[in-house]
Amino acid sequence: MKPGLRPSLVLALLPCLGLVLPACGSGASGTFTLPAKSIGAGAAQDGATCPDPSQVLAGVAYACTDGSVRQGTLTQFDGAVCQSDGEVGCLTTTTYRAAETTGLASKVVSTATVAGVAGTYTPDFPDVANVRSSDTVNGANGTLADCTVLGRTDCYAGLSWTALENADLTAGNVRSGVTVGGVTGGYPSASHPLAGADTTTDLTSLAATTAAGSYEFFDSAGARYTGTISDAGTISIGTASQNFNTSLYRAFTVPGDADLVATNIRDAVSVFGVVGSAPSRPSDCSTDGAADCVVAASTTYRAAETTGLASKVVSTATVAGVAGTYTPDFPDVANVRSSDTVNGANGTLADCSTDGATNCTIPTSGTIKAADTAQFTGWDIRKKRNQSTGSVLTFAGLQGQSKTCRNRSRTGHYDNSTSPAISGLDFFDTIDDFNNNSNHSGVRADFGIGTLA
Repeated sequence: MKPGLRPSLVLALLPCLGLVLPACGSGASGTFTLPAKSIGAGAAQDGATCPDPSQVLAGVAYACTDGSVRQGTLTQFDGAVCQSDGEVGCLTTTTYRAAETTGLASKVVSTATVAGVAGTYTPDFPDVANVRSSDTVNGANGTLADCTVLGRTDCYAGLSWTALENADLTAGNVRSGVTVGGVTGGYPSASHPLAGADTTTDLTSLAATTAAGSYEFFDSAGARYTGTISDAGTISIGTASQNFNTSLYRAFTVPGDADLVATNIRDAVSVFGVVGSAPSRPSDCSTDGAADCVVAASTTYRAAETTGLASKVVSTATVAGVAGTYTPDFPDVANVRSSDTVNGANGTLADCSTDGATNCTIPTSGTIKAADTAQFTGWDIRKKRNQSTGSVLTFAGLQGQSKTCRNRSRTGHYDNSTSPAISGLDFFDTIDDFNNNSNHSGVRADFGIGTLA
């Protein structure tokens, strides 16, 4: 017998090695006698001279070396492999694995079905009309545009861009391949190396072709590390585990054995990394993601097709041993109106409610409108409604500066006395007031205007 094979496993396989009269696995009855030297010298225990009935197929009788005859009890699983999503009573594979259905619906998007269970997860997407056009929601661009036209509503009122000036904006302070403010980054590079780098060989790859020796390498935070790669040589297999933990090994040799094949090992039993294929019923699936187990006729575990499964499962969950990759495209709450929600959180983009407000949304109704303050100044706005009383007028946050108190006009033709104006010279006696008055017959062509004050 070759080293490394348990006698009980070999005895269990004797019917499949030509020592059983009926066909192996056929279910026919028969009796065979164990050879006197089939176990090996020195075997004295009952388990060594006669295999346990659980190691011999059911329906097969066998005679032990002590003269006793026993009946095998090993049950062979005759079911087919799982071939459809949600199937039960079948043998799982790497393509169709066991999926725990308890709580499964909430892990799967509502447009998909996994292991026969319809998903119930529905992302809380806001309406595209409530998302800025610079952001996206579920793959679609927002339609809430920036305000660019005087008087426009239902748009975002923001601030202008500002210039960037920084004495530390150099190639050595900008990541390689990135351009900031016209400066192309060069960190890290030969000219701008990582902190602590020296003449030690850089570890640029980790493969079987990597030469033995000492190396330096860095983590994502820039911390420097060193290590050594060694050759382990030839490893001799023994009865005890051997630990190789003093170095990182690039190559070693493990001797093989021609008898170490799947047909010589009981099904689901692994001997030195070889999984046996001798007939036996696999155990029932009991963990999510398990393969080579039987999904019984229950609702706890079902076969789940893993092809394309990751995109059906949210990124915070795992189904059938496959980590989900679906990540909802949520916009920032600062770009969502406060009347809507995103992923269960209220948006923080409030409506504009005061004159001159910015970083808010112009409502679709009311007196608040968008104003382009680059197109006018305070000198385009009348300062007061009355020359002596009343508050200063403001428009889009700009205070009125224009004060056309008197135009030295002849009050007989230019006196506007309609409230809030009064009879006599006042703030409202202007050229426009005269032009809007139809009773100006007999007035000179120059309208009697004197020198402007």
